Amino acid sequence: MPFFPVKVPPGVVKVDSDLAATGRWIDADKVRFVRGMPEKVGGVQKLITDQFTGIARGAKAWNTYGGVNCLAFGTACNLYLVRNGTLNEITPYRSDATSISLTNPFETTNTSAIVTVTDASHGIEAAGTDVVFSGASAVGGITIDGEYAVTEVVDADTYTITHSSAATSSATGGGSVTANYELNCGNVDPTTLLGWGVGGWGQGYWGTDVSASSAITADITSWALDPYGEDLVVNPLDGGIYIYDSSAGVQRPTLLSNAPAVSRYAFVTGERYIFALGCTTIAGSQDNMTVRWPDVEDNTDWTPSSTNTANERKLQGGTRLMAGSSLGDGLALVWSDAACFRFQYTGSNEVYASNKIADHCGLVGPLAFTAANGQAFWMGAGEFWMYAGFVQPIPNAQDVSDWVYRNINTTHISKSFCLYNPLFNEVWFVFPTGVATEPDTYVHVNLDTFAWTPGTWDRSSAAQYWTGERRPVMFGTDGYVYLHDVSTNPDEDSSAMEAYIELGATDIQGGNSSVDIFGFVPDFQRQTGDMTLYIWGRDHPRDSDFMTDTVTIESSDKLVDTRCAGRQFGFKLTTNTLGGDFRLGKSALEVSGAGSQR
Repeated sequence: MPFFPVKVPPGVVKVDSDLAATGRWIDADKVRFVRGMPEKVGGVQKLITDQFTGIARGAKAWNTYGGVNCLAFGTACNLYLVRNGTLNEITPYRSDATSISLTNPFETTNTSAIVTVTDASHGIEAAGTDVVFSGASAVGGITIDGEYAVTEVVDADTYTITHSSAATSSATGGGSVTANYELNCGNVDPTTLLGWGVGGWGQGYWGTDVSASSAITADITSWALDPYGEDLVVNPLDGGIYIYDSSAGVQRPTLLSNAPAVSRYAFVTGERYIFALGCTTIAGSQDNMTVRWPDVEDNTDWTPSSTNTANERKLQGGTRLMAGSSLGDGLALVWSDAACFRFQYTGSNEVYASNKIADHCGLVGPLAFTAANGQAFWMGAGEFWMYAGFVQPIPNAQDVSDWVYRNINTTHISKSFCLYNPLFNEVWFVFPTGVATEPDTYVHVNLDTFAWTPGTWDRSSAAQYWTGERRPVMFGTDGYVYLHDVSTNPDEDSSAMEAYIELGATDIQGGNSSVDIFGFVPDFQRQTGDMTLYIWGRDHPRDSDFMTDTVTIESSDKLVDTRCAGRQFGFKLTTNTLGGDFRLGKSALEVSGAGSQR
């Protein structure tokens, strides 16, 4: 019987009907295309065994001049640093709440671990915010010393914490205590703000609430992190700008003097300028469309003058700036929620020439972009974009984009993130779908062939690992940091990682004849572990799969027998064994004509 070679172009098509997608891959998970052929993606392992608290939103890896590996990432409540393989919590202190002197601030209750703390106008806004106490004496049989998360904000002057053990008596005391308050916890989810005081000054009648129709959505808390030499610029969304001094080892970042009090996003250009986006202006009020940068010789001098290179510039095109990135020396991009702006270094009095280069291509979230090899790639509200001298849709994005935006959870779309995987020259877009409130689905595009592939993974942020390591780091919603593409297993828990690829409705002889499929000729460049082949046949696109077969393909098989017939056929190849792996070659089907059918 003759063999029918299975020749399928690279990439997955998710937007066409069964018949329109004839001869194309229509679904996949944990698969990529390398040199046109599908293969299973590499597995993952925990980068460190320690678990962090919260959901990571923003990360950056870099090396110090001394070769120390560093990885920083932030959650709604904390900033973390992985330095030489050790996890450290380094959340900055509030500038108005460091070294606060308190006298007998603690009140205990017998047999309870809950401690009430009194501090007039403490400024804590949310439970989960950390406070560090030192110098306390015992009260109620316990000593309150070290770092504690706020359990409840009772009122403007009191809050509670939970001690590691219960008090043995009810008492008030603690002696002379020094308190340092970390930055307030931010938003894990987008939050709708209603009520008096929401919106611009003067909006509506005095004393009236803002209605639901004109409510404001507060952004999720993400972190802009960018190397500044061997140090790190740190900017929580709508917070201050901080500097982590890597030469001092593990320590908290300190506030950058004279920088804007509030900034939506900060990054470093190739010329070592710190750009603050959507920041506090010179006049002192926050403007979501203003960009500022300090003098290049003195990053604490932010006031423009004839003797420095500081500058302030308001952009037009959108309601708020979202993020920015250097693309190399002399060139940077800035995104609003509606447009893309280009900044080119001139060295003149204006320092940078800026212009809007495209409309209707804004960024959906501050982490939904990546830069690679002088280009930029990002996720817009309804399209995937790239910059390579000019703004354009990423080629072949139409194979998946309608499917992505039809299924994406628009309420949580701002949590979407993007990463570049240099190991395979891929750009990944990860986003939440359906009722998922955290990113659970991805599409990635190969920049050599612009073939797109979908899949699923519960990840919330990512970073390209430090110098000399090309594999990406991603952050699980389970509180672990994972190094990807390291093995065929998904984790150290030795569980199997299922991967599959599915061929859509395909016919032989234009569908004019029904054929019998008696065998599948496997051709794998590599195969580890058994694979499952599900094959089906039918006569019309809307038929159910009236003849199906499921067979196991062992690594030594030259031909596997199947029983399937129809005018059209399709199949799904799956690996779901511990250590399973595959790279598909040019497989074939053993077919026999069954005669013409009406």
